[in-house]
Amino acid sequence: MDFIDQIKELSRHVSERVRHVETEEATKNALIMPFIKALGYDVEDPTEVVPEFTCDFPGKKGQKVDYAIMKDGKPIMLFECKSATENLKDKDAAQLFGYFSYITDVKFGVLTNGVIYKFYTDIEKQYRMDTEPFLELDMRDIDYTLAEQMGGYRKESPDDPDVLIKIAKKLKYTREIKRIFERELDSPSDKFVIFFARQVYNGKLTKTIKKKFEGIVQNALNDSIDKRFKDRLKPALEPKIVTTEEEIEGFNIVCEITGPDRVDLDDRENYCNVLLDGNIEKPICRFYFDHEPNYVGFFDRGEEEKVPIDDLSNLRTYADRLKAAVRYYDGVVPPKITDTKTMQLEFWNGFKEYAQSKSTSLRLTHKTHPQHWYTISLGRPKAHIDLSINTKSNVLTCEIYIPDSKELYTELVKHKDEIEDELNETLEWMELPDKNASRIKISKSGNIKESDEREEYFEWFKTQAELFQKVFPKYIR
Repeated sequence: MDFIDQIKELSRHVSERVRHVETEEATKNALIMPFIKALGYDVEDPTEVVPEFTCDFPGKKGQKVDYAIMKDGKPIMLFECKSATENLKDKDAAQLFGYFSYITDVKFGVLTNGVIYKFYTDIEKQYRMDTEPFLELDMRDIDYTLAEQMGGYRKESPDDPDVLIKIAKKLKYTREIKRIFERELDSPSDKFVIFFARQVYNGKLTKTIKKKFEGIVQNALNDSIDKRFKDRLKPALEPKIVTTEEEIEGFNIVCEITGPDRVDLDDRENYCNVLLDGNIEKPICRFYFDHEPNYVGFFDRGEEEKVPIDDLSNLRTYADRLKAAVRYYDGVVPPKITDTKTMQLEFWNGFKEYAQSKSTSLRLTHKTHPQHWYTISLGRPKAHIDLSINTKSNVLTCEIYIPDSKELYTELVKHKDEIEDELNETLEWMELPDKNASRIKISKSGNIKESDEREEYFEWFKTQAELFQKVFPKYIR
């Protein structure tokens, strides 16, 4: 098993064991010693790993560090350990700082609670440990790019300490620049906003104009990052689509009804579109033939309505609806939108406007429609956020919607306690075993017909969606 595989396995063990660990000693045995083993050191060999290593320095006698990694009889790396139940604090690093400064053979210090590992060295001043780590590893949410760099700190690594310190220096500066960039994405500073605004706006940057550009810059950068992420994933995620005989037969029936000249087939991974003039915005109907029962989606009434169909020949009985869809797109008939649909559209338009005015980090890239839900991207292909309003039962819902991955749902359930702790909410976990989809949701009462309450509902949706966007992606591989 190579190093990355060991780290993956260790990450899985940490996620499973951490909730059962309550003391520092248990943390060492269950979480930290396996990590040291993964670095290639024999924790039972005192020539390689010394527990309770004496680290006396002026003014402090009898001081001991939890583990010292040895090489040629000298300590080269110190581990200061805390309980997994504790968050790592600055004072803990200060303790390691004292050890590091007076044991000149030591090149690296590690502060850990078995979940978070912070690696320090003396980049800024020799023999004086930096106040900021050059590398931080969260075993529950592994950044495998960083984990690969960890390979240089293994026992069998051919790299000498000077090379490793150069690597550490690069990691430290990269980490700090990333932190600055992430901070700017979350809350752009004036300098950051002005840098971009000056390149596109020739007028005077008044306080009001700068405020407007804050949201514009933030959304533009997040959208750009989201697009780059999707573009990089696209080759790996590109589905292998095979148009079935049933889909071809259905397409031929539609051509028979509407005429073939303006009709095109657009097959997708989970459904097959029949489009007018090849325009994805003009679906005449949509075939869902991958699972029993088969469905056909019709679009003649302004939005999709799925109808079960047990025999393709019965598609001809819906000829009027297929022709009506063509007339609708040609502007011959107006869209049929009920009062409820109008209210839903107004609500989602209002929500988007409200959230954007608050400089939200949510990816509000989807167009609003007269329907009871609105979708927000998580930046993960297997799941997204759905906001929904039920005007009959007066319930508002924010949920993680997983359209077709029971494996992902099962994986998230393993982290149920951590997720709910981070959200500070109790969620409703819905596997839906008879369906392809699964849901994880939170709901509250709300009647969107009460217009004076809408801002409260907008804020609730924004807050919950932002929390979901912050917490869930780290558990979705």
